[in-house]
Formats: sequence, C-alpha cells, structure tokens
Amino acid sequence: MTYRLIIFTAMDKILADNIKFLLLQSKKKQSDLADYLGVDPITVNRWLNLKRTIKSAYLLKIADFFEVPIAELYNSRLQDDKPGVNYSIEYKEYRKMVLEQAEYYRAVIEDERKQRKELEAKIAELEGKREELFRRIEDLSELKILIREFLSEMEIQRRLKGKR
Repeated sequence: MTYRLIIFTAMDKILADNIKFLLLQSKKKQSDLADYLGVDPITVNRWLNLKRTIKSAYLLKIADFFEVPIAELYNSRLQDDKPGVNYSIEYKEYRKMVLEQAEYYRAVIEDERKQRKELEAKIAELEGKREELFRRIEDLSELKILIREFLSEMEIQRRLKGKR
C-alpha cells in the first residue's frame, strides 16, 4: 500500500475556510460549486476538509463562481473585516476592466501582426529589387568586359592599318 503525505500550508487552510465562508454567505452548496467546476462533489468536500489540495487551475473558476477577486480567496481576514460584503459589483467592474484591457491588447497585437506582415511583404519586394539590381550589375560588368574587348580589337586593327 502506498501512502501519500500531503502537507497543507496555512494558505490552504485560509483558502478552504474562505470558500466555506463564501458558500455560507452566498447561500450556495458544495455541490453547486462542484457542478460549476465540473468536479465530483466529494472532491470539493476533500478540498474544504484539507484532505486534498486545490489545483491552481480551479482558482479562477472558484473566484468567478463567488464573483470575487482571486486575492480575496486568500484574504486571511475575509471573515473578520467584511462580514456580509457583496463583492459582485466591485468584482464585475474589475472583471469588465480586465476584459477591456485584454481586448485592447488583442487589438494592439493584431495591429502589430498586420504591420509585421506589411513589412515582411515590403522586405520581400526589396529583396526582389536587390536581386534584379545585382543581375543588372553583372550584366553591366559583362558589357564592360565586352566593350573593353571590342576597343582592344579596334585598337589592334587601327595599329595594324597604321603599319601598312
């Protein structure tokens, strides 16, 4: 038989206690939270009784379920300082602001992607022009060689005519 030793920290206890408190305050059940998270109600019970640790992947969903910021799940004075406080208005405003910022950054990133594609297209066009210039320079070099050869021939013929 294998035994797993799970060490719970004070933060795990605070998290579990705050979830219990928020369940009571919102008049919701562990099973409601389990349904929202898509986990077995036994799992939620084990989290709240410190038999299992809550995976970090669930924290945002838990905060969404209670309509509180994630930080409030770890607030050690949640039950002392703010009994009966409804976070939904503050949380909804905060969430709206975060979503607006995310949308803004998505638009910025999309705009930067567009600009990058345009720049890449211009670079490709300039590369093509550069290649054409190199071809023309090679052609001119070859032409220069041909002209020199022609002039050399003419010079030779002129000298030959001069000797006759």
